[in-house]
Amino acid sequence: MNCGWMRKRANRCWPLRLPALVLTPLILCCTAMAAEVPSRDAYAWRYALSVDTAAEFLAADVPLDLYLGVTDPGLRDAGVYNADGMAVPRIFDYPELPDNTTEHVTPLGLVPLYGSIGKAPEQLRLLMQQGASGTTLQLDTQTPAADPDSDPPQAPLTAYIVDLRDVDEPFDALAFDWPELANGFIGTVTVEHSNDLKNWRRLVQGSLADLHYADTHIEQKQLPLRRAADDYLRIRWRDMPSGWQLQGIAGIRNQQGPAARREWLELAPVETHENGREFVFDAGGYLPVDRVNLLLPGANVVVRASIRFRHDADDSWRNAHQGLFYHVSRAGHEVSSPAAELSRTRAGQWQVRIESGAINGTPVPNAEAGLRLQIGWRPERLLFVAQGPAPFELVSGRALDRLDGFPQETRLGDTAIFQLLQDAGEPGQATIGSRELLAGAPALSVGAAQNWRVALVWAALIGGVLLVGWLVLSLLREMKTSRP
Repeated sequence: MNCGWMRKRANRCWPLRLPALVLTPLILCCTAMAAEVPSRDAYAWRYALSVDTAAEFLAADVPLDLYLGVTDPGLRDAGVYNADGMAVPRIFDYPELPDNTTEHVTPLGLVPLYGSIGKAPEQLRLLMQQGASGTTLQLDTQTPAADPDSDPPQAPLTAYIVDLRDVDEPFDALAFDWPELANGFIGTVTVEHSNDLKNWRRLVQGSLADLHYADTHIEQKQLPLRRAADDYLRIRWRDMPSGWQLQGIAGIRNQQGPAARREWLELAPVETHENGREFVFDAGGYLPVDRVNLLLPGANVVVRASIRFRHDADDSWRNAHQGLFYHVSRAGHEVSSPAAELSRTRAGQWQVRIESGAINGTPVPNAEAGLRLQIGWRPERLLFVAQGPAPFELVSGRALDRLDGFPQETRLGDTAIFQLLQDAGEPGQATIGSRELLAGAPALSVGAAQNWRVALVWAALIGGVLLVGWLVLSLLREMKTSRP
């Protein structure tokens, strides 16, 4: 047997075997870092879970306290434990709204009323005429004829009647249309409803506006409806300019139905820069924000602002929204800009920069004058399996979970399991209680005694990469010298 040949072959192959021998301890070291799920006492906060059903699959809306009590934006350092102290499967789910958000617009007919509207119900009479084109509604208010083809009566226009008897489904809002006016206005519209044209009850009241400030046009032409209307509507107004009248009205129905429940939080600036034109806000947690608005101080403020976000002070700012915000008051009526829609954004800090805006030469108010940032979000859901004895408890806030590879998420957050459970039926309902102290502040940071774990992992990884690189270069040199 040619032992020399075998030793020579082995010497050539050892560089190929050595990387595996070196990397195996590294892999085992990293695997060891993915620790077991910690005990619940290792977390900063606890929240009682109230369960009103015997279901084994449960869901609860995530409260603000939980977003403010974690160290990870994805809520991965939060878990559920049973009465025996054993962790149970859980995930955090963000229920999506339906994609079909089509807005259906239904034009409605207007019947004008002239003269004062008396208190006696007999002053208003309904006249119906059946013809080939259908039923025609006319109203006799004991004033000259209200025929739109004839000359306008001498009595002033004071109200409109809308017939809703042919409407099958309730509207989400009413949209008003009027001819363009030379001067802007803000006025109040009151919509009442009735089934008999005698007894009227208020349905909605709000402000309509059509204003021009420099190159800015502010319009408010819709009023939301909180409940279904009766057969007839009566529309009245006050503080409108002379000659104002409606030329059309429509019912708005959103195909997706009522808006989902939304939470709101107002933030005061914690920093002010650029001579009072740039503000920084701290949300205190990683909320899944999808709406932002500026609450502007003063009677008449119109600004164009950009809003940016970042996770923390070590992160860079990223754009979220740029647009117009306003708070305008006239004759006691106020109109404010609606909240701007965003893609869902988790951020700990927000920045508002005023790009332009002044009213009659008055500078934009600074932070001390009361500027606020309003953020809105739809609560996520905690889904968990009720394994073991009750009561159950939610815990959150452990900085070491990041170093341990987020064991709550990796070991107990299998989304496939929960998808099967959801396909089998709706979960039972649970409620997350208020936040209570558990391990407290020490669990929210990595202590000096734990820093060796981070250093060990990085040293092992960097050393392994350098060693493998050296072995590869050595192998290439040996192959090059061994060529004939």
